[in-house]
Amino acid sequence: MMKRYISGVDIADADREAVRRRFDKPSVYFDPGVFMEGYDAMAAEFDAADRAGRRTLLTNRYFDGFAPVDDAQTVDSQFEDRFSVKAPERMITSEDRTREGGVADMFETARAGVRKFTNGTMWQQGPTRAFDPPPGNYVEVSSLGRQDVVGFSASSSCTAIFARHGQKLFMAHILSSDGDDLNRTLDAIRALGYSPDKTRLFSPFWTEPDGTTMGSWNHRLEQIADAHGIQIDFFPHAGQTTIFAGQSATWSVGTDFKTIYKKTPRGEIAQLRTVIRDKTYRDYE
Repeated sequence: MMKRYISGVDIADADREAVRRRFDKPSVYFDPGVFMEGYDAMAAEFDAADRAGRRTLLTNRYFDGFAPVDDAQTVDSQFEDRFSVKAPERMITSEDRTREGGVADMFETARAGVRKFTNGTMWQQGPTRAFDPPPGNYVEVSSLGRQDVVGFSASSSCTAIFARHGQKLFMAHILSSDGDDLNRTLDAIRALGYSPDKTRLFSPFWTEPDGTTMGSWNHRLEQIADAHGIQIDFFPHAGQTTIFAGQSATWSVGTDFKTIYKKTPRGEIAQLRTVIRDKTYRDYE
């Protein structure tokens, strides 16, 4: 990274100044000067890359840009933290071009016919901003930046709704692919101007632990998509898949893991899960 470092004057002045203002307060754990040096290096690397290279940078930064949170009580913490965007507190800020909240709150907003953008949470590492709404929540960005990422990680049973309208990007994280929430959310965002041809579902293809297809669950999701005239893309229910979008592209990364066992007097116990990345990688746009 340091070999690519360039002076801040070569980075877009307005972008760099906005970031500098947000991260200008030193603390025991945070050095603004070092952070801005990293920002410049990452921005230069992104600008120098071609489209494929930028996609890779965004993907890697979305997964790997943030410090993991230690959780000694969770056996799988080294697996889970790798895929959860949990930023240090010093990195948390907000943007007035973003609104977020619970899916149920959005229904009320849509019925009232009122659209008001409020400050939403984002995480920033260098020039990359990541929005990661938890289950049952949504995020809507009025003008997604070219290095911004919206999505959620390590999904097994939840459905993602992505929709675009001009420069806007909407994403909802539907807990357990609940049919009522899916229908109501799709109705609400259509009332907010998002058309079916710019809306897509990413849903789990439900299977039993032995691999048997749960046809009724999958058919229900297909019926919902057909009723709303939108496209649906399935990902493996048994695995872990991250779905995310940038300014001009949408991707999914299917992942798997292997479990490392430790021998104890009581027998073998699961000690660590090791991520196998890029088991599947799909570029939709």
